[in-house]
Amino acid sequence: MNKYKNLAFNTIVFTIGSFSSKLISLFLNNLYTKHISPSQLFAKSVLETLALFLIPVFTFSLGEAIIRYGLDNKYDKKKIFTTTSIISLSGLLLMAAVVPLLRFIPVFSSLRSYGLLLIIYIFCSALRAQCSQFVRAREMVKLFSFDGILTTLMLLLFNVLFISHFGLGVKGFMISNILSDLCSAIFLFFSAGLKKYFNIGSFSS
Repeated sequence: MNKYKNLAFNTIVFTIGSFSSKLISLFLNNLYTKHISPSQLFAKSVLETLALFLIPVFTFSLGEAIIRYGLDNKYDKKKIFTTTSIISLSGLLLMAAVVPLLRFIPVFSSLRSYGLLLIIYIFCSALRAQCSQFVRAREMVKLFSFDGILTTLMLLLFNVLFISHFGLGVKGFMISNILSDLCSAIFLFFSAGLKKYFNIGSFSS
């Protein structure tokens, strides 16, 4: 019976988190269209698409492996977190060397001024994903969902500050995502006690 109660509770928590995030996303879309010009909105769209493509490529889509093996008690969670973290970091360092070369591709030439921000954005997004997926694999549902709501709220606040107040446009959008992802990763790292799951000696090739 407890298993079904757990399932019902987890479903409700995920639903609340998903609904809240979508509601805040509506406010964000309104803010973007109001304060960012159509040409900049195109740049924003290209940067988002590029990041969504590069993150799984250079982190080797290890998020799925974290969930798959993290939920299985037969596997050492310290080895899982340490190994996936080190492999992801190696891939991200390679990404940092590749992104500057994109300016030589005509379709991406207009994004050259966002190169450094894109690298930091991908790093922070991947870091947050690493922490949140591991928290999810440990079945810390309340913390995982709370972080989702908190991160979306922070994203909204940072966007209001950097786009609406300071008028930074696409750069404001990038900075907002970087800060919200970084805050989320730090929050999860300490709240879930992830430090004890990272040990170089636990790396397994």
